[in-house]
Amino acid sequence: MTPNLCRRNHSPHTITKIIVQTRFSVIYGATLNGNYLCILIGKAHRGEWKIRKRNTLGRNTMQIRKFQASDREPIKVITAICFEGVSVDHAIEQRHGLVNGHDWRYRKVRHIDSDIAANADGIFVAVVQDAPTAESLVQGVEEVEPLQAQMTEQVIGYITTRIDHDTLIGGIPNLGVLPAYRGQGIGRKLIETAIAYAKAQGMAFVRIETLAHNAIGQTLYPSCGFVEVARQVHYVLPLDDLREEEK
Repeated sequence: MTPNLCRRNHSPHTITKIIVQTRFSVIYGATLNGNYLCILIGKAHRGEWKIRKRNTLGRNTMQIRKFQASDREPIKVITAICFEGVSVDHAIEQRHGLVNGHDWRYRKVRHIDSDIAANADGIFVAVVQDAPTAESLVQGVEEVEPLQAQMTEQVIGYITTRIDHDTLIGGIPNLGVLPAYRGQGIGRKLIETAIAYAKAQGMAFVRIETLAHNAIGQTLYPSCGFVEVARQVHYVLPLDDLREEEK
């Protein structure tokens, strides 16, 4: 019989996944309100259950930290996902197709290399802890101590900055949060981190830009205190058409 787990002020949560079963016990894994990972060990012949391990997960584990060299590829992947439909490079491809055999993502993710080269110190990433595997859960029970060592970090968002000590106008070239993690205030926290960094660097202003049809940017940036000062139109001239006309 599958056990029920009760906590004070919370309704029971049914544990449904059997991880390991032996003659004398069954080990179950469970989540409580999306925030806790529990390991329960039950005495199969007695019907007794107790929590052996509990580790906080979910929203409580999101943190923002400085960029590390190993973050380069993850934030490139996030860029390729997040800028579809809201980048100049994608707009060029939609109108003119592939350029030199490469799609828009190839060009857009190279911006990350430029941001890293220009100011790696001013790049920040949002990370969460992934849940341990069933195997690591069992290992955690056997070794008794910390499940935390079994957990892996996943980059789910990032923000890049530029600093200009001559003009005292800083910039935020790129910002992205994976779609599955949007609506939780992560983008706002990344922006707040970038603004705090710019202040610490002595900047008088921070600028950010977005396309007119980027609904998220149009809403998020003003809500963070940014004020519109100008609008820009991007034009592209196909040079192959000119060559054809010259023949």
